[in-house]
Formats: sequence, C-alpha cells, structure tokens
Amino acid sequence: MENNAENIYFRIKIKARQQGLSLPQLAIKAGIGEKSIYRWKKIMPSIDSLMKVANVLNVPVSVLINGTEESKDEISIKKADLSDDSTLFTFQGKEIPKSDLEIIRRLLKGGNE
Repeated sequence: MENNAENIYFRIKIKARQQGLSLPQLAIKAGIGEKSIYRWKKIMPSIDSLMKVANVLNVPVSVLINGTEESKDEISIKKADLSDDSTLFTFQGKEIPKSDLEIIRRLLKGGNE
C-alpha cells in the first residue's frame, strides 16, 4: 500500500465488509457524504469523519489508523501531586491561581484547615 490514507481506506473497507456494510451504507450511517470513504483511498480523512466511521464500526479510531488498538501501556498518563508547589497546574490551558489551588487542597482534605 502506498500511503497511510490508502491503509486507512482498506482497513475501513475490511471492517465494513465484516459487518455486512457497503462503503456507501457505512458513510450514510456515519452521517458523512455517501462517496466520502472512496476519496480516502487518496486523501487523508478528517479526524471528525474518521471518528464517526469508527463509531459506526464499533472500533477504536486507532484500529483504523494503524491497525491495532492502543494498549494501556502505550497511553501516557501524567500524574501530579497537588501538594507539589513546584508544579504548574493548568485548566483549559490557563494557569490555576495559587489561591484556587489552596481551596482545592482544603476541599480534598475534607474542608478542614
């Protein structure tokens, strides 16, 4: 296979066939253009469209992208301790003020202090 778009296209085609769906049927169920999936043989689909198709096929997007499900070992989980004053905590891309962090810490301790 020549490119990643083509790989995605063929994975979708196989998954659809396994579920008894034609590509136009799959596209309609996913709420995308009836011929959209055929274009994915040459053009990379949007993540939004890919997610819709994955949802109809009941598979993770990773199966369509790389042919395998992500294992929990591959998913990076970041841990931070709220008592660590050297960590910059953010919410929705904005820094959480120190005064708000103190309120959160008090709440987690049961509201005492």
